Amino acid sequence: MPVLFKGDSELATLSTTFQVDGEPADPTTVMLVVTDPNGEVTTYNSGQLTNPSTGVYSRDVACTIEGLWQYIWVGTGAAVKTQAGTWFVTASELRRLYVPLEELKLSLTSKTDALTGRDPLLLRALTAASRGIDAFCGQRFWRDGTASARSYLTRSRTVQDSGDELLLIDPVATATDLAVEVGTGTSWAPVDGGLFELSPDNALADQRAVTGLLRVAGRWSGSRRVRVTARWGWPTVPDEVVQATLLQATRLYRRKDSPEGVLGSADWGAVRLGRIDPDVKELTEHLRLPGIG
Repeated sequence: MPVLFKGDSELATLSTTFQVDGEPADPTTVMLVVTDPNGEVTTYNSGQLTNPSTGVYSRDVACTIEGLWQYIWVGTGAAVKTQAGTWFVTASELRRLYVPLEELKLSLTSKTDALTGRDPLLLRALTAASRGIDAFCGQRFWRDGTASARSYLTRSRTVQDSGDELLLIDPVATATDLAVEVGTGTSWAPVDGGLFELSPDNALADQRAVTGLLRVAGRWSGSRRVRVTARWGWPTVPDEVVQATLLQATRLYRRKDSPEGVLGSADWGAVRLGRIDPDVKELTEHLRLPGIG
């Protein structure tokens, strides 16, 4: 079961579905037991769980400690079930890893207990795959929880767009907390939000990042620099990046069995492993940002 993270907060959403004969059904009693990296156990009973439809239960858990978290769902009576799993918090921004640990385990084997004790190796592969895709694309897809400022030299970041001037910026995940200023680098003057438009059109509505600011009735190049304060990154991690990360992390994890870059196969014999999976490249090629001089 993948662990989903909500918005900019450090909340993991744990969910499960109870069934009887393949149909959703509510158990007589249900509880969720969560163990944090320090070994502290918290038990959530039915009154503390969300039950939006028959058999479906979920709970938001605040992840305030870095390390390995564990959970177990227990249902009794009408729908008996026990489901356990783990997830790993590696930094204050949980979205830096593009695939949950449990999902990587499932891609490697249908029996996740067969990978007991392998979490450090798996997490290292996940981290390397996530950061490798960032490097390949020239951008990162996790978003900041708080806004920060970045300054751009206008002469190297502006292009003409149908007579208007477009300032190319790093990917922005949300219009919340967005502020724009012009200046010299030592003094700044705010730019009213009505004097620029976000580009591409409808990017945020389509869950894509804003990558440019189109100046309305004016020119960015009239100032030496533009300072943008924003939450950087993408609104949500693109599906292509999630799949590419899963493929590349699987490849990197199995690379430990091929120290010379050659993996043995009963069907194909010796197969040399390349630096990046061809499917990973195919999935993410369109997300590569062009270089800016």
